[in-house]
Amino acid sequence: MSPVSGAGQLVVAATPLGNVGDASTRLRDALATAEVIAAEDTRRLRSLASALGVTLVGKLVSCYDAVEAA
Repeated sequence: MSPVSGAGQLVVAATPLGNVGDASTRLRDALATAEVIAAEDTRRLRSLASALGVTLVGKLVSCYDAVEAA
């Protein structure tokens, strides 16, 4: 899929994975290239990225219900 100028892309991934080896290449690429990553638990996301050998370069945003309600 080639990106269209000015258009965004949303990738939704459920975690935790039962086995890190089950993570697709698409998920790895999405995490490595995302401009913004929203996660319920940023610590778990960082741990997952580390296990996948992915460096997160995008802005990391916490989307935890308790934080959103405040």
